[in-house]
Amino acid sequence: MSSFPVFRESVLSKFRHTLPNTVFFRSFRGQYNDNPKYISEKLHDVSPDTKIIWCISRKCRNRPPEYVEVVPYPSRAYFRLLKTAAVVVDNYVGVAQLGFHGPWGGFRKWLARNKRQLCISTWHGTPLKKIGGDLLRWKPSGYATSSDYCIAGCRYTADCLNRAFLLENRIRLYGTPRNDLLFAPPDPVALKRKLGLPQKRLVLFAPTFRDDVAWSGIEQVRQMDIPGLLAALGQKFGGQFAFVFRVHARVLEQIKADRLLPVDGQTVVDGNAADDMAEYLACTDVLITDYSGSLFDFALTPKPCFLFAPDRNHYEKVERGFYMPCEDLPYPISETFPGLLSEIRSFDPEALQEKRARFLAQIGNVEDGHAAERVVRDIVAFLQNQAHG
Repeated sequence: MSSFPVFRESVLSKFRHTLPNTVFFRSFRGQYNDNPKYISEKLHDVSPDTKIIWCISRKCRNRPPEYVEVVPYPSRAYFRLLKTAAVVVDNYVGVAQLGFHGPWGGFRKWLARNKRQLCISTWHGTPLKKIGGDLLRWKPSGYATSSDYCIAGCRYTADCLNRAFLLENRIRLYGTPRNDLLFAPPDPVALKRKLGLPQKRLVLFAPTFRDDVAWSGIEQVRQMDIPGLLAALGQKFGGQFAFVFRVHARVLEQIKADRLLPVDGQTVVDGNAADDMAEYLACTDVLITDYSGSLFDFALTPKPCFLFAPDRNHYEKVERGFYMPCEDLPYPISETFPGLLSEIRSFDPEALQEKRARFLAQIGNVEDGHAAERVVRDIVAFLQNQAHG
């Protein structure tokens, strides 16, 4: 869509009536996953008469349930619902987030906000790497955002979001809805079958994205001896392992696992067959990542994680930078593949649990498996007040 229809819908929708008992969800530009998915499903359980609408793109691999009404992303209906649904839930920091300064600031702020709505943001993880305004050479004077509040799973995340997006402390420590699954995981056999994974122990390799697509997974895999890795994991943890390779959604189109690796569905598996990372983490036995926020999610479980980061110095000093030293994380970090194998062979499960406990206390963790319930409570209360108001 051109920019003019988008602008027109944004302006006109400010004057339209809000749609009663309607909640509009948006995740990663048209996927059905992440925190909004778990809020949506909990909302339907609690209030099945509430109208739930999702924006879904053609690239979405997880289809919403039948009770969900779908609008295309992008479309005029999508932009209209952003300003007319009674409640909007997104996994960023407001679907109309705009940097602003100078004489246009007040207008942009007015354009972003619709005070007749409740707009809830969830972000999409706990950031190790810098985000938002912290990536800019200049610090914006503010952000115009549609969000009434953003949720976080720990005090550390809240501090990062406040600093990066100048949210004026509009953050509620509710937990992270997608991580509710890690506290009550479904039957692993059924979950693996749903995701097309073999009934084996699983090592998930999930690197974060880089500016250079080659370093978003391709170069790391080229440095790996996959059979040697699986053998080391089997010797240390027992059982037969399969290697699941999942890349960040932003580089998925450029990286195809079946072109990079001999994907056979049993020993080497494409981990991008479905959109929901939380489901992959729930049935993963060992995680290998680098600077991905998934390591914070996985720290809620007692399972082992290893960090493989051959480009650590460049990523930290040149490309992105971190909010905390990697040495403060509860997991060992290796910059070479032999170093990764050495960390696996010397893994101490008792030491990990001690490090996890200290780490979760350090970041001010509040996760308890009930984050979606807290958000839904706010949504239902708002809709009821609106109906009686």
